[in-house]
Amino acid sequence: MAPARKRKITVVMPALHDGQAEVLDALNHHRFIVAAMSRRYGKTFMGGWKVTESALLTGGKYFWLAPSYKRAQEGFDLIDSFVREIPGQRTFIHDKRFVLPNGGTIQIGTTRDPHEMRGKGLDGVVLDEAAYMTPETWTDVVRPTLLIDQGWAMLLSTPWGLNWFYEEFRKGESDDPVFADWAAMRRTIYDNPMLTPDQIEQERLTTPPHVWLVEYMAEFHDQAGAVFNNPGAVMNAPMAVRPRDVEGDVLVGGLDWGRVEDYTVFSIIDATTKRGVYTERFQDTAWKVQRARILEIYNYWKPSVIWAEANAAGSPNIEALAETGMKIKPFQMTPKSKRIIIESLALAVADKEISLQNIPARYDEYLAFQQSVSADGRVKYGAPLHGHDDVVIADALAWYGVDHAFDNSVSLRNYSGLYRSRDRRGKLARRDYGVNRRRANLQRRGVR
Repeated sequence: MAPARKRKITVVMPALHDGQAEVLDALNHHRFIVAAMSRRYGKTFMGGWKVTESALLTGGKYFWLAPSYKRAQEGFDLIDSFVREIPGQRTFIHDKRFVLPNGGTIQIGTTRDPHEMRGKGLDGVVLDEAAYMTPETWTDVVRPTLLIDQGWAMLLSTPWGLNWFYEEFRKGESDDPVFADWAAMRRTIYDNPMLTPDQIEQERLTTPPHVWLVEYMAEFHDQAGAVFNNPGAVMNAPMAVRPRDVEGDVLVGGLDWGRVEDYTVFSIIDATTKRGVYTERFQDTAWKVQRARILEIYNYWKPSVIWAEANAAGSPNIEALAETGMKIKPFQMTPKSKRIIIESLALAVADKEISLQNIPARYDEYLAFQQSVSADGRVKYGAPLHGHDDVVIADALAWYGVDHAFDNSVSLRNYSGLYRSRDRRGKLARRDYGVNRRRANLQRRGVR
């Protein structure tokens, strides 16, 4: 009986752009590719494409590793779109694993559980956003899996300081024959054929320098965590300013709450001239006393609006101040919203669009303010350990107000906040029905 003929399957993979194809071609000459790439270059697409093509051609075992579950899910969805129509392929959703008809396998994983790779021999691995992983992930877990079969690895990432990813990049640049298996490649936003020069220029003009150099120019910097570029250059606003000096101008305020360890800071900026006119900073004061002082400042300067942090104790304090007739808007501080206002302020500082008063704490806070990356690859903004960022946050909230001061789409009547209408007794009604509950919880903890 003649052996059964194997059925040939044709799989059409999506096209790569020329820059991506050039990076993948380097694997024909080197085992380890270390590629520092700009944002939006298509790193995830390229890595997913490579492990899929390799598993289809060789029937080998491949791993795609990400620094977070969210990014791992993105990789899983991408590879699923490549293989889902292949007859006979099997997808294991819970394990995030694909088994192809030729026996090839693709496993998706994260740096939270990289040790599941231990003991496995692999033919190839992609580390997506490798700079945000720990060095042990590469040296102790991933690389040993490639030893027996002399598998390949692609380390793809935007840079993050001079960490282990930078050291591996340096190996690829070296002429030392010991590192002949390494190749280093750097691709900036200008190397992306999918973007026009006008699109790139628009992105450059609206991006803070510290973000542009790392995220778009793929440059390695030992000060990758610094956020504000030369902040002292904008701390030149006049100190002795009075309300009559800015009469007719639009003033906006930013309010960041603190009590014991942190400070409450009230920053007021003239939206017309984009100059800071007043900053108040105090600590270890009862909430009732703080509200009285804030109301006093408000009545003296009469800003058109105040944007106030609404987290934790902020909500009941905002509610109490709103009931006095103060024009105050709550700002819910999340990692995403914080990033938006900080990067907007950083861009204003870099372009010298803003001018601030040089009070004692401001320069120190701006200089120390940094961005960091958590274990799962999330970017965080804030002060270093045991430091303060209250002035920075208050300024960022005020600057957010400057950005919207002449925007009719953001008004006291239609903003998405806690207080939108008045009840029958003329008091401001709360749309957020959790305010009372949160306030009661704060009072039980001694917040008044």
